[in-house]
Order: sequence, then C-alpha cells, then structure tokens
Amino acid sequence: MLNLRILRANIKGLKLFSNSEFDINLLTDQRTSENNNASVDNLFNRIYVNKVLSITGRNASGKTTELNIFDFIYKVFLLGLPILTVPSSLSMIGKEFNVVIYFYEEVNKKIYKLESKLEKNDNKSTLRIVDETISEKNVKATTNSKNIFNDDFINIFQRSSLDMKEVLPNYSSIFRVITSNYSGKIPDIYNLSDYNNFNFMTHEDLGKYNLSKITPKILHYLDPTVESISSEVNSDDSEDGSNITYKIKFRHSKQEIAVNSLKIDRYLSSGTIKGLTIFKYVAIVLQIGGILILDEIENHFHKSIVNTIIDMFKDDEINTKNSTLIFSTHYPELLDLFDRNDDIFLSIRHDNEITFKRLSDIVKRNDIKRSEILNSGFISGTTPKYKSMMELIDNLKNNNDRSCE
Repeated sequence: MLNLRILRANIKGLKLFSNSEFDINLLTDQRTSENNNASVDNLFNRIYVNKVLSITGRNASGKTTELNIFDFIYKVFLLGLPILTVPSSLSMIGKEFNVVIYFYEEVNKKIYKLESKLEKNDNKSTLRIVDETISEKNVKATTNSKNIFNDDFINIFQRSSLDMKEVLPNYSSIFRVITSNYSGKIPDIYNLSDYNNFNFMTHEDLGKYNLSKITPKILHYLDPTVESISSEVNSDDSEDGSNITYKIKFRHSKQEIAVNSLKIDRYLSSGTIKGLTIFKYVAIVLQIGGILILDEIENHFHKSIVNTIIDMFKDDEINTKNSTLIFSTHYPELLDLFDRNDDIFLSIRHDNEITFKRLSDIVKRNDIKRSEILNSGFISGTTPKYKSMMELIDNLKNNNDRSCE
C-alpha cells in the first residue's frame, strides 16, 4: 500500500511546553536488528517508522494534550480538514505557532516539508493560517536518518504568492494542493481519547467495514458468558444515547435482556463495554491501514488485553497495511512489552512546564527493564513527588490521631 504519511512534526509557540516547543518524530533513531524489528516498518533504504508509539508520564503531565496535538496536526494538514471542524484544535494553547511537518509520499518517493504559521484572533478563540510554504526533495540512495531532514528542499508553493483566498480560506491548509492530486492512500485517523473519560458503547454506523465475523470473536474474548449483543435506535433523538436499546443474550439464558446505553453497565463490565468499542476500531484501523489513538490504554483492561492490542499492531501477518497505534499510559510496566526505546516518549512536567522527549535520548540500552528506570525516579519528573506523597501520608496520620481524641 503506497501511503502519504507524516514522518515528523514540530510546533513552536505552545504555551505549556519547555521552550514553547513540541516535537514528535515517528522515525526510529536506534539501530534496527533481528532482536528489535518486530515493531517497525521499513520505508526505504534504512529508514524505519515505528508501528507502535507510547507516551508515558505521571498524572497531569500533558499526555492527553500531546495526543490531541498530534490529532490536530494530522487532521488539519494531512487530511485537509478545516480548523474550525477539528475539536483537538483546543489543545493548541498559545497565540502564535510555527509548524513544520515532514511527509513521505511513497508513489513518487518524495519528501515534503510544510512550514505553516498560525495565529489566534484578538479574543484568542479562533485559530487561522497566516502563511504557508511547501518544499520538496526526492529520496535518493544516499538518503539516511542523519540527512533526511536536512535543509536541502526546493520551494514549490508559497501561500502568500498564490491568489487562493477565494478557493482556500485561512482555516484550511495549502497542503491539500499535494493531497488532492495524490494517487496513493492517505491513512485515516481515529482518536478515541473521549473513551477515557466516558466509557460507553459506540453506535456509530460501521457497516462500511467488514466486522461481521470479528465482532462475535471480540465479544467472546472479552466476556465468554455473553452470546450476542445487538442494538437498535429508537425514534426519539437523544444526545446522551438513551434512545439506543441494546439486546443482550447470555449463553445460559433463553431470553434477551433489553436495556438502553445508560444502564448497560448493570449487565456488562466496564472492560467489556470499552473493549467492544476499542477492538472494533482496532479491526478497522488494521483493515484500512490507519492510525489509532488511545488515551490511558490500561483503563478498565487487564494487562493481557492491552498486550493483545499492542501485539496486533506489531504482528506483520495482522498489520499488513502499515497501521499505527499511538497510546498513553500511566503504567511503566506496560513498556516492558517493548523491545526498543525510541518508540517510547516521556511526558515530564515540572511546575507549569512540559518536556516531551524520547526515552532513547536518555537511555541507550535496550536490555534494562523500562519499568524499573521510570518507577525508580532515575528520570526526574516521571513519578509523583516523594515530598508531596510524604506530606499527604503525614496529614492522614494526623487526621486519624485527632479523630481518636
């Protein structure tokens, strides 16, 4: 499958980030060998991309914000959606932004560089594109990981020099000049971050995807006691989902149970409810060669279920279309499933400043347990502050002592 994909994105001007900068590189920066190549795809020469990327950090360290920034970049600049229609634009906290994105186009083997300047209006509520430049270069036999982003691109489009105001408003990217003529595939993206805060079953019409065979297998994997689940939408419209009726048939019962989405948690566990949605999108993304974003992947799931999701994206026989999983987690133990350090990003927050960096920038060896490194506090800012923890414990002790007086 010949894709047009993002290789790297850099944003300057983000208020919460160290040096006001966010940089995410999907290319590997460690050596690839037989011992650690299960989670990478080869693009060309010795250039590889990670099929699974994780972001880890303590609570309130910025993980969700980082996932949404990537979602914003992808939807606005690669998929060409107007900024006003992309909810994750709210993650762009600041007033002026300089965005640089590198794309790889597999049909003609070109690398594009998009430089975009964005700013918010006077009331800081609406984001618009001020100017953009597109440049390109051909992939050569000498192109490698050290020179792929070098400044040897040739300018091909400048937004300010084109009379595009009538055709392209200032909330849409000029990069659609490239994407509209692309004969290959532009992978879609599914951001399921909302399922972190609200655990509900989706009733989105997924009929265009062939899930008829896989859905019963998902259900049996999550809860073997359930034989089938079907749904129907009632005539009354409702934003909270109360107009959707689910019919549940348990294996050792002759009758179906009819229940709306607001009460389905009385019959199904939180893990089953979340899993029925997540695994459907896993199947879709693997089917179409897209990108799946999951926030706090471990919520409601046993570790073995999380392992199953990760392994599906790493398995070449399942992930045949270069699909990508990007997820966040609080639990460093999940990262012991990885055999590389360049597919793990750390979100570190000191006071009101976020630092976003790769684990491979700090730890070069792959043979050390990642959970021990992160849980030990060896890397400052990756665990809750010891002083704060002791103050909380002392306060609880004092409260208990006073209650006995």
